[in-house]
Amino acid sequence: MMKYTIYTIMLCVVPALCFSQNELKVDVSFLKETQILLITVKNESSKSFGIFNGRIGTNEFDGSVVYLRKNQQSPVSGEGMFLLIEYDKKADILKEFHPMSWINPYEEKYFGINLKNKRNWLSMKDIFVTIDFSVRLIKEKNIVVVGKSKRFETFISIL
Repeated sequence: MMKYTIYTIMLCVVPALCFSQNELKVDVSFLKETQILLITVKNESSKSFGIFNGRIGTNEFDGSVVYLRKNQQSPVSGEGMFLLIEYDKKADILKEFHPMSWINPYEEKYFGINLKNKRNWLSMKDIFVTIDFSVRLIKEKNIVVVGKSKRFETFISIL
């Protein structure tokens, strides 16, 4: 299992409730035996937040989506767009789709994409991964903020 540094682009409405790079950590790795691209999200802040999971096939970006590309310059296409689905690390399986994943302070959650039947990705040795997180609710004390987004990008080796 290999891990890589991830670059962060943040769009914030209320700066006081933004996540810094130290508060929200994301690791992407490839589980070769099960051929699952594993995305680990760790909340290292005192804030709780809900990640709204995406729906593919709509005309607008309405949730969290993972894009796979050959390199950073490759265009984004529908065949490289995947839903963010929770992953059960103990059972080593993807869970059923849920529209919201709630992450409490100092909690770690796992998401995944099954690449088992996606030969065009498995034939590559490196994949450029872009994750657009739709953070719909952030709670800190009595304040709730809606409609934030975060982007994480990295290269991942799948050899």
